[in-house]
Amino acid sequence: MKQLFFPMFAVVTLAACGATKPLPGVASTHGTDPCATSALEPDFRVLSPWGGAGLLDGKVPPGNYVVAATRIPLQGTAAAEQRFREEMLGIMPMLDRAPGLVAYQTGASDRCRVARTISVWRDDESRRAFVGAGAHGEAVIHRDAVSRGGEASVHWSEGSVANITWENAAAHLLATAHSEGGGGALQSHDRNAN
Repeated sequence: MKQLFFPMFAVVTLAACGATKPLPGVASTHGTDPCATSALEPDFRVLSPWGGAGLLDGKVPPGNYVVAATRIPLQGTAAAEQRFREEMLGIMPMLDRAPGLVAYQTGASDRCRVARTISVWRDDESRRAFVGAGAHGEAVIHRDAVSRGGEASVHWSEGSVANITWENAAAHLLATAHSEGGGGALQSHDRNAN
């Protein structure tokens, strides 16, 4: 039976979108359980095209940005799925109006029950203001209600639009997890500091 949180995650993020698509050649090379790492899951798929007020012709324009990525291993309970849906309904409108946001995209893995985000910001001040504000700030504070633990977040400066990919975001998350000794509480790490 398919997990319920992905259809509802998709409903929130795919209001005007086409079908989802798996990423080619995505697999974990760490350990025997591909769900136990920050690497992209084998069945990872993009749930939404790029959204955001800073797009040009549906693409992130050239520039120097702060890129942020998150990975949230979700619980499989009906109550957690309902809460996650409600949180997403509050967060998505915030993204569409967030000062400094250039673009965002969502993705997920059914098999691993993982939700992911990638966002592109004009500057780190804008990113930080969004993280702690309103519905998103509340979701971060109460993440234990939807997550089974091991959440991860990372941000870095990026000057090449070609490097703003799910694969690169996963590599930053994986490098952070390895350098920090693994998951646990949600941590935001600046990969530029290393």
